[in-house]
Amino acid sequence: MTSMLLGGACTVLGGFTAGRLARHSFLTHALAAGLLSLVVGLLIFPPDDGPYAGIVALLGYGSHLPLAALGGRLAARYRKA
Repeated sequence: MTSMLLGGACTVLGGFTAGRLARHSFLTHALAAGLLSLVVGLLIFPPDDGPYAGIVALLGYGSHLPLAALGGRLAARYRKA
């Protein structure tokens, strides 16, 4: 659970950073960073065989793109301020 929370925070930060560095198309760049994060996560971490493996995978991997989009939205909002 701690790994999922820390990874989610890093995904939001990655989306925010991608949006800020691009200075335009915040959401597109944030989603690209989220997709890259998702692919790297799938390659690095092997599938789990535990009793809650499906739920954990759904929450962990399914939240990458929405969290990256949140980072991009925060970057866009920060840019307007």
